[in-house]
Amino acid sequence: MAKCPFCNHFNRTDATQCEECRAPLRTEIPSGSDSTPPAPAAAPEPGSLEAEILALIQGQKRLLAVKLYRERTGVGIAEAKCFVEELRAKHGIACDGFASELLNAAVVAPEPGSLEAEILGLMQGQQKIKAIKLYRERTGVGLKEAKDFVEALAAKHGVAPSAGGCAGMVLLMLVTGAAVAGATWTLATQ
Repeated sequence: MAKCPFCNHFNRTDATQCEECRAPLRTEIPSGSDSTPPAPAAAPEPGSLEAEILALIQGQKRLLAVKLYRERTGVGIAEAKCFVEELRAKHGIACDGFASELLNAAVVAPEPGSLEAEILGLMQGQQKIKAIKLYRERTGVGLKEAKDFVEALAAKHGVAPSAGGCAGMVLLMLVTGAAVAGATWTLATQ
């Protein structure tokens, strides 16, 4: 299986283009090969759409770059994200993930059926662990990055995590105990 470097979709080994986002799948140059690596990317023409997007990427504003590309070209979110990621990789710009950018971007409802929509649905159902697991399975990222992404996405869309865990259970037991004690005292004094 060949994993797409942009959307992390697993494709057939012989695929040359991602079945999910249509990004070209790069083949690695085998060691000892006579092939030379590609030349560094040339700077885009000043004032062009590519130059505007590249400036946003360099400023770690990839979500805005995706939005700009979608607005100007009319393509879907997957294609826009792939274009932005391909441009970032082509120019050798390091990235720290989309999670940190989520908090600073405008709130836009995720497309129905998308990974983000699934994660938000799980978070609204107070299933944070399942949401993190789903994100890790689909993207192949580590636990911390998945947790950060899920929490940032939930915060961005105003989904508050539950007050679960031990503290939530202790509080529930205290409230229930107090209610029972109050009812018992009321019955005993009548």
